[in-house]
Amino acid sequence: MLTGVIPTQKRSTAFGLFGTGFGVAWFAGSAIMGLLYDKSVVAVALFSTILQLAAILVIFVANQAALISMNPYAKPKERKTGAQRPKIRHVPQSVEPRTRRERKAEKEGVAAERRAIKKAARQYLKKQLLREVEGKN
Repeated sequence: MLTGVIPTQKRSTAFGLFGTGFGVAWFAGSAIMGLLYDKSVVAVALFSTILQLAAILVIFVANQAALISMNPYAKPKERKTGAQRPKIRHVPQSVEPRTRRERKAEKEGVAAERRAIKKAARQYLKKQLLREVEGKN
């Protein structure tokens, strides 16, 4: 869970802090449950149940926050994704009126034309080579 939220250069620090917090919470919980056990077993069960429900609430809230922020590595102006993402144009519409699909179709057409030229050149060279070989025999 931490690897998806923390940038690579801060990940070791985050894991260290997470481990420290986990250890401190484990110790404090064990101490509190030991003190409650001296008083009543029901108090231990109640304390444990309350903390488990609180943990579920924290996980739910954290998931909602993660869904809202989307990409934690994105700069503030880049957080828009999908249909909300702004369209990037490198040249103005007046200079390049074609759509992306039209440019792609033209590019594929040029590539197909080049393949046809190469194929015709190969066929011509093959015929010429065959004529030369037949002429020598």
